Amino acid sequence: PSASIGILPQVISRFIKTHSKIDLSLREMMTSELVESLNAGSIDLGIFRLPQNKPTFPYRKVWSGPFSIAMPKHHPLSNKPNLTLNDLSEQPFIQFSTERGGALAQVLDGYLGSRGIRINAIFSVSQSHTILGLVNQGVGLAIVPRSSGELCMENVVMRPCPIEKGFTSDLYLAHGPRVPNPTAQIVEDFIIQDL
Repeated sequence: PSASIGILPQVISRFIKTHSKIDLSLREMMTSELVESLNAGSIDLGIFRLPQNKPTFPYRKVWSGPFSIAMPKHHPLSNKPNLTLNDLSEQPFIQFSTERGGALAQVLDGYLGSRGIRINAIFSVSQSHTILGLVNQGVGLAIVPRSSGELCMENVVMRPCPIEKGFTSDLYLAHGPRVPNPTAQIVEDFIIQDL
């Protein structure tokens, strides 16, 4: 669902301008649900974050973006120069949930854990907009894909996340194990070229 905040709406907007005769149906799903639906053939295409248990069908990376630290506007760290991940260790933190196959939770927990960063997680939720809503109300801090910042909540400041280069928020595209129908292939080719 975090792809639906910034990336997907832009792609869809450009697609419908150039392919007005193709009807699209959009469904929001968590990664595990999306992979299951692609395997079952109940959806034609999916854009998702790569889960720990990689899909058995072919997929390709179509987008990468940085992470940001979301914090309340008046939080003491909002203006701190040279923010580090260690600065997050004692702060109330809202993290992505592993429920329903939360791929971002697996990625971020693995990254932080491998560097000895222990966060004070007070809530685990599955949707970026819920995380940002809690940050907006001053509940805590969070690490989110920078594209999530397009929600523009009044009391949220997005700071660059001090994560080394190469560690990005990635999106993948797949059509499942079956050969896509001609219309789905047109959409897939467009997404690959557009992103």
